[in-house]
Amino acid sequence: MSDTRRNLELTIRRLQEEIRKRQKAEERLKTLNETLEQKIDAGTAEARANAQDLAYAKIRIDTILKSAPNAILTADENGIIETANPAAARLFGYPPFEFTGLKIDQLIPFLGNRDAPVTAPPDAEAVAHFESEGCRKDGSTFPVRVSLNVMHLGSLRMTTAIIHDITERKKAEAALAEAARQIQAANKNLSHLILLDPLTELFNRQGLQQILSHEIHWLQRGGANLLVLLADLDDFKEINDRFGYGVGDLVLKETSQRLKAAIRSTDYAGRVGGDEFLIFLPQTKPAEACEVAEKIRLMVSSPPIAHGTDRLHITVSLGIVAVDPDVFSVDELLAEAHFALHQSKCAGKNRIVCAWEQAPERVPDIHFHTTIRKRIRKKAKIDPVFHPIYALEEERIIGYEILSRADDPSFPMPSEFFRLSQEVRLLTQVDRQCFNACLAAAATLAPQMRRHINLFPVTASEIPVSSLLKSLPSGARKNHCIEISQEQIVGEPSYLVGPVQAFRQAGMLIAMDDVGFGHSCLESLILLEPEIVKIDRKCIDGISQDAGRRRSLSRLLKMAQALGAEVIAEGIETAGDLATLRKLGVRYGQGFLWGMPSKPQPPQRTLAVGKAVGA
Repeated sequence: MSDTRRNLELTIRRLQEEIRKRQKAEERLKTLNETLEQKIDAGTAEARANAQDLAYAKIRIDTILKSAPNAILTADENGIIETANPAAARLFGYPPFEFTGLKIDQLIPFLGNRDAPVTAPPDAEAVAHFESEGCRKDGSTFPVRVSLNVMHLGSLRMTTAIIHDITERKKAEAALAEAARQIQAANKNLSHLILLDPLTELFNRQGLQQILSHEIHWLQRGGANLLVLLADLDDFKEINDRFGYGVGDLVLKETSQRLKAAIRSTDYAGRVGGDEFLIFLPQTKPAEACEVAEKIRLMVSSPPIAHGTDRLHITVSLGIVAVDPDVFSVDELLAEAHFALHQSKCAGKNRIVCAWEQAPERVPDIHFHTTIRKRIRKKAKIDPVFHPIYALEEERIIGYEILSRADDPSFPMPSEFFRLSQEVRLLTQVDRQCFNACLAAAATLAPQMRRHINLFPVTASEIPVSSLLKSLPSGARKNHCIEISQEQIVGEPSYLVGPVQAFRQAGMLIAMDDVGFGHSCLESLILLEPEIVKIDRKCIDGISQDAGRRRSLSRLLKMAQALGAEVIAEGIETAGDLATLRKLGVRYGQGFLWGMPSKPQPPQRTLAVGKAVGA
């Protein structure tokens, strides 16, 4: 009995223990259920939120696609269009439902190849931009710019194309290109007109200068002869006096037409002023030139020019000269041709005179011309002299202005020498010879020394800079400075801008000389932008005793500072003026205080060298 009871009690305890375990398990299960329910509720709420966000995102994307001004297409990996926005429908002319099933390359041939499907740019991770043609439903085409991109969604690939209609841009580009073409044609026409005489439509002096430079280039390379005719209407002044300048202009126009008809297609005719005409005859023998001249003479004189009931009998005198390869300007050429023309006039007019058939002594007042011409043709000596430039603070030589002196006792002063050269139209030729002599003399200086060489503005404008510097190697142009006198600039100075730039490109500096002389032209300083400004001696002489000159110089110094130019004072002759210039801040100068210009001496290479002017 006792055993039975014990067994029963054990069974009861086991049952109770199982009940407690079950209760705990039920409690844990309940807790888990509650937690799961909470998570389910939270997940449901999050899913609802995500669904709402997705709905909002879809609405935003749809809104963007619908409002986008550019067409947007999406296609699958085979290039089949899946979606198209309203802008695409408007652009290509398809209703939205008709896009489905079309291939994207039916609308946008990639690089013009409609047979190659467009599904991706060469780099699938990049955006490809290109211009192509869009094809509308009605078959019409239009220019488009396309941005093509590929997106990877798992194993799937989707192509997106954004298409912009560039029809208006292409029209604008075409209009701009046409405008540019018209402007280019107009500029070409203007450039041509600049070279023509407006009355006769023959070449003017500028046009003739270009032709001469071109022909001299070929002449120097061993080409055939170049001959020129200088023609002058006989007694033209009487026509102007009797009938007026209007009739005179009509005569000039008619004469120019007859000249054009008389010369060959390879010849050039120009008007050099008044009733004078210059005709270039390239690759022409003397006998051929005489034939052309005779044809001109006959055609100008016959038939008479009708004016009302009057008949104007026009005749012409002509001179023929051969062009020397060393002639670079029209002025030099006219100086040669005028003597032959003068002979024609003296012999009775209405005739032809060849320069090579005339003895110089037969021409009145020819002695000076013959002397100068022989000196230049035979490369006779031009004596250069050296005028030192000093650093004023230390009174130390830092460079030289190299001046020309004529090797002729008849012309002791350079101003007289150049004045007479100009009177006989040889200034450019004489100045070029002087320039070459000064360049050669500059080679005697130490390499660090500044070399200032003068050049007339007319020479700089008429002779190509490459011809002026052909004797000076490019490596030897360092420390060379071209001085152009402001006093000698005639009229508006823009004609010097091109030559000045050419000198700078050759490695040379530009100095504006005689600044402050008379009515200084500020325009020339602004246009030419010289690195060095040389103050005229009239502004310097006696400055220590003249407060007005000191004020004027102070203004000139401020102007030079504004231009970024160094200043050299010319004409320093007293210690007082030197001290005043130092106080005013002038760093460089030259003058008779240190002596007169002199011929180069052997010790030139050992002179002390200072800081370069303009540095």
